[in-house]
Amino acid sequence: MAYAFVQSGQNHQTAAGTIAASSITVTAGNALVIWICTTTTGAQTVSGNSNTYTYVGTSSISNSVFLSAYFVKNANSGATAVASSDTGCFGIYAAEYSGISTTATSLGFISNLQSPPGIGADVLTATAVNVGTVPAAVFGFTVDAGGIQVASSNTGTLPAGTTLAWNSRAPGWVDGSAVTVATAEDIRVTSSGNVTATFGTTGNKQFAAFITAAFALAETGASSNTATIAWTV
Repeated sequence: MAYAFVQSGQNHQTAAGTIAASSITVTAGNALVIWICTTTTGAQTVSGNSNTYTYVGTSSISNSVFLSAYFVKNANSGATAVASSDTGCFGIYAAEYSGISTTATSLGFISNLQSPPGIGADVLTATAVNVGTVPAAVFGFTVDAGGIQVASSNTGTLPAGTTLAWNSRAPGWVDGSAVTVATAEDIRVTSSGNVTATFGTTGNKQFAAFITAAFALAETGASSNTATIAWTV
């Protein structure tokens, strides 16, 4: 069964504090993919609708913030507002997907820091996710690590990657000046090997500092449930 994006909920604030993503009504058995930007490194306590939240990894620090990833397999049905125990949160993005294995695991997390990235297509990159199990879904996210904290002068957009036919889930977060500060994307992979999550920049985004990250989960019916990670900076 091919995975499919269902919906997402998000919330962003320019002052670090307690925050939850806007509530979405989830279908039982679907998966949730969560990205959280905070001032704290490492795993937090993530909650919402009595689900089990699996920590994937945290990026290195950029502009005093970190980007972390989590997922839920076989989610409970009903209203779900994903929240973190961290009191230093700037944003939470939670997306619901169907077709992800209910026994899925992720064996890795890759991230990359770039400042400034320049301008154009595919200039932001998390390098390579080496997907050893297919079919699988690869999830990418990029965030303007400075702009997420203040109304940003770095106007512009963050298009999804064109290296492959990435599906853009933009915008993830928008600041008080209606400037996009983050974008999510995903893609279905049917052949094993390296997959590079990329994003583009336009306008003044070429001068910003970015954290870009990615990980993978197997689809329902995949031969196994692992996605190995290989990366360089």
